[in-house]
Formats: sequence, C-alpha cells, structure tokens
Amino acid sequence: LSLDVRGKPCSGMTKNEMVDILHKDFVLEKKVLGERAHRKIRELEVEIMDLMKRKRNTMANKIKLEVNDMWRPLKEIQAEEMAQEYAKNNIERQAKYTKLE
Repeated sequence: LSLDVRGKPCSGMTKNEMVDILHKDFVLEKKVLGERAHRKIRELEVEIMDLMKRKRNTMANKIKLEVNDMWRPLKEIQAEEMAQEYAKNNIERQAKYTKLE
C-alpha cells in the first residue's frame, strides 16, 4: 500500500526491491518534506487501510490522491536524481571501455 499511495507500481517486484524503494522514498520524504509530513503520510496510509477494510473505496481513493499530490514534487526530484545517476554510470562505462582499447 505504501508504494501504491506514493504512485509507484509494485506488481512483479520482489520484497527486497519494494523495501529498497520504500527506504529511498522515506529518506527523500523526510529530507524534503520533513518529519511531520512523513508522519502525516503514514497516518493517511493507516486511514486508507481502515477505509478499504470497511469497503469505503471512494474515500480511500480520495486520500490516495491527496498523498499523491504531496508526492508530485518528490517524484520530479527522484527522476532528476535517477537521470544524473544514469549519466554518471554511462560516463564511467565509456571511460572503462576507452581504457580497454
């Protein structure tokens, strides 16, 4: 549910992959939004679980959208970080390839 609330698909992932993604999300969440917002998101997750148990899916979906709105800027930050990491790895690979020649 935590990944779903943050707008991240989790189908086909191993538990280790999910835990790794959640850890990164929590660290970024606390760094950018602060501890208070992180706690608020966690409280909303608990509320969503309760609403889903009581078959109040419409209300649960509204709260999911609220959390998703809170996460929108964080997704952009993560995308930028991933692009930088990809570029860095690509440069390192090219440097190794050039050394081999």
